[in-house]
Amino acid sequence: MTRGRARQKVLRRLFGYMSPYKKQLLLAFITLILATGTNVAGPAIIQRFIDQYLIPRHFPLQPILALGILYLVLHFLSVGLMFYQLVSFNKIALCARVFHTAREKLSQLNAKLNESLQGMYIIQAMLSTIQDADLILVLHKGEIVEKGNHQELLVKKGVYYRMYLLQQGVNLEDRSAVSGQNK
Repeated sequence: MTRGRARQKVLRRLFGYMSPYKKQLLLAFITLILATGTNVAGPAIIQRFIDQYLIPRHFPLQPILALGILYLVLHFLSVGLMFYQLVSFNKIALCARVFHTAREKLSQLNAKLNESLQGMYIIQAMLSTIQDADLILVLHKGEIVEKGNHQELLVKKGVYYRMYLLQQGVNLEDRSAVSGQNK
């Protein structure tokens, strides 16, 4: 996978996490654009005042008053939009925190459920899912050929060890030729 595709995949995943907050994010983005526009308009109004009235020393009351009021309105609108944007992002952060807390509680319940299932038998071919088990029984042709926990079975370097290496992608033929072990 190329770096570009990997980044696209990550971005899609991140946007997937934000999907419950689409409306709030859209409103926050729109207010960001509007606030930026009002912040840019202020200096443009001041430039117009300087160019049309201050430099030529022409001070008619009505246009200057209109420009001043427009500047103040845009400034207050900018502050209001930034405040709304801040509130929107805080709402999103609060929702995300609630979601995270709920997910954490589910994880705790899952852990308690796993603790209560002690003594359960699991038949599994993927060794990575049973590595934390207290006792692993390795069957070969219906017979128990090895037993122990993950570390003990790896030290024995028997059937479990070979299955583990195969699932890790290690080529046993190359490994046995280098180390002198038999299959």
